Amino acid sequence: VSTSISLQNFFELTSDSLQLHNYTGVLMPTYSYTYVAMNEKPAESNRPFYFNDVTVRRAFALLTPVEDILKNLYRQYGKDCRRMVSAVSPLKKEFNTELKPIQYNLTKAIQLLKEAGWADKNKDGILEDRSGHKMEPELIYLNTNADWKDMSLLIAHSFKQAGINLQLTPADLNTFLTRAKNHDFDMILGSWTSTMLPEDYTQLWSTSAWKEHGSNFSGFGNTES
Repeated sequence: VSTSISLQNFFELTSDSLQLHNYTGVLMPTYSYTYVAMNEKPAESNRPFYFNDVTVRRAFALLTPVEDILKNLYRQYGKDCRRMVSAVSPLKKEFNTELKPIQYNLTKAIQLLKEAGWADKNKDGILEDRSGHKMEPELIYLNTNADWKDMSLLIAHSFKQAGINLQLTPADLNTFLTRAKNHDFDMILGSWTSTMLPEDYTQLWSTSAWKEHGSNFSGFGNTES
């Protein structure tokens, strides 16, 4: 009937006796994953300069509450969700088993942001850079189901502890893809669905996929890559 519904809907359906009489609810491993992309080339799309600095990107990764998301959103099924260390599914043979997930670390994140020149100079609880610009990046998320909103709220709450005032923007699929492909974003929260076939890294990681408004939304890539 469906292979892609929100966990909230899944819980509602599997607690309905009539639904259980006619249907069976099963969670199976898939090649899908949820991601947060950061705009690494803001100058090319006239966006604020937040994530052109790798130190800031690392700090945001340290602040992302993955364990809280798994526990609060997926509840008893949280243990079945695997943390993605890269864009390659753990179900595939080309997955690098030596990579370790980035663990939540508020203290380290605050230290890295300070090293990158972000500090709460006026003591209003929000970080500013050396020019006085506030750390208020926008996070665009899909409004297609409640899971995305709940994830965004958990992320925003976590970031707030480090002085980051995350601006949450829900968007329909068309708006989401348009802004992503036009690089008109600071951060986006979405998902990718892959297959059992070998990875084609070009779609997500080639610099041409950024220049030609393809699926390299973040702008990953340099001369070497």
